[in-house]
Amino acid sequence: LVDVPGSALREDGRVEELEALLRSLSSPTAHLVLNAAYETPLLVSQARDYVGLPIADVIATHLDEETGWGKLWNIPVGTDFSLGYLSTGQNVPGGFEVATPEKLLPRFFSGF
Repeated sequence: LVDVPGSALREDGRVEELEALLRSLSSPTAHLVLNAAYETPLLVSQARDYVGLPIADVIATHLDEETGWGKLWNIPVGTDFSLGYLSTGQNVPGGFEVATPEKLLPRFFSGF
């Protein structure tokens, strides 16, 4: 696990450092962990900070604090990252569920 502080990584060059680290590892699988309780513009902006890195998918956390899961659709649409896992618990790492259409679609359209 590589935990980076929640800051604007592009502004201070740390994305390049992270990219070099990931590329130096032998066959890493990198998952981008994002707080799904953030407002949509911030959530998508944070995801876009990592576009170009060898990211396998996104893990959306804090879903126990978020009722509007439909905004998660903005991640694959706005970045081409797929949603890989979902987390509603307080334990990271752990408590992840695979983000399947069966889990997502009812929550995307629950208000209709």
